[in-house]
Amino acid sequence: MSPLPLIPGDILAKARLQADERGLDDVFIVDADAHHYELNSWAEVVEYIPDPIVRNLGRNPRPGRPGLIPPPLGTTDTVGRLMRGRPAPPPGDAHPDIAVTCDHMDAMGVDVSLVVPSLMQFLGLHPQANTELNIAYAYNQWLVEKIIPESPRIRPFLYLPFNTPDGCEKMIDRFGDAKGAAGFMISSTRYRAVHDNAYMRTYAMLEERGLPLAFHSGHDWLERPTDLVTRFLSVYAMSGAQFNMLHMTNWIVSGLPERFPELDLVWMEAGLAWLPYLMQRLDSNFAMRSSEAPALKRRPSDYMRDMYYTSHPIEATGDEAGMEALEHIFRRIDAPNRLMWASGFPQWNFDTPSALWDLPFLDDLTRRNILGGTAKKLFGLA
Repeated sequence: MSPLPLIPGDILAKARLQADERGLDDVFIVDADAHHYELNSWAEVVEYIPDPIVRNLGRNPRPGRPGLIPPPLGTTDTVGRLMRGRPAPPPGDAHPDIAVTCDHMDAMGVDVSLVVPSLMQFLGLHPQANTELNIAYAYNQWLVEKIIPESPRIRPFLYLPFNTPDGCEKMIDRFGDAKGAAGFMISSTRYRAVHDNAYMRTYAMLEERGLPLAFHSGHDWLERPTDLVTRFLSVYAMSGAQFNMLHMTNWIVSGLPERFPELDLVWMEAGLAWLPYLMQRLDSNFAMRSSEAPALKRRPSDYMRDMYYTSHPIEATGDEAGMEALEHIFRRIDAPNRLMWASGFPQWNFDTPSALWDLPFLDDLTRRNILGGTAKKLFGLA
């Protein structure tokens, strides 16, 4: 991979230097959680919305009124002190979103990116389930027609409209055979019980097709616990992990790992620090109250070690105690076989491959597995 020119103000210039210094272009690297800013192509996406009323609302947002995807409360920009993008590549024949994504990938030495939408992660909180359903169909159809056929390096997760159970089934019927998709994802930022019987056919359909299911977490400043805090730092530290903890706890205690043993789950965007906490808490309480989880044949932590996780954000604190804690987490989740590196780019706290490569407690095989080997096996990547 030829070095890219270093542009003043380019936030990935250092990433390119890091990749060169470590020889990462010779390592197969998969970004298991790369973000797409879908609003950049919203004019294209909205034309695929099947409901003419919703489509017209998407075409004609009005000043002072929220659009179809209202932004979440709070800002990650820290009043402009953190950049979220880099200079756009020169115009070419590729779709602009493909060109931008591949440019980011080249700068970091990434071979394949598993892409998720950004603001759509908050559609689970939309009061109108029909809006989520229409946007999900439109976005998935746009991906299948415009993006996936044009770049084998970009493997998007298709969005499931989880507030509409029968809509999830129709989405899998419509797009489940789409070649080049990574699988399906559910935005965790919502208040729906994953163990509700209404979703059992959805899980069965995914399991039958061998399609991974990802839960991508996010934050909500307005949920009751976090509406007491006064800084986005606090919201981000608490809220994102809480949604994944909620859904994983219901998934395990309700016995879904036993009911769908061949369904591969991926938990995204919540970091890793919450995992040993939840393992310890669930195992301890299960030992005392196993009668309340009669479907389980093993400890909750054993099921958690059968699941997959993405690394972003890597919670490195820069001190010895923090590194020891991170090493402990890697051991508990079987990181060589279950952890996949993710950049989260272009979010404010994105991680480059070197953030994983430089961890001192990893051997070379583990580094290569986390950076790409595990994702290659799970998603059938070339």
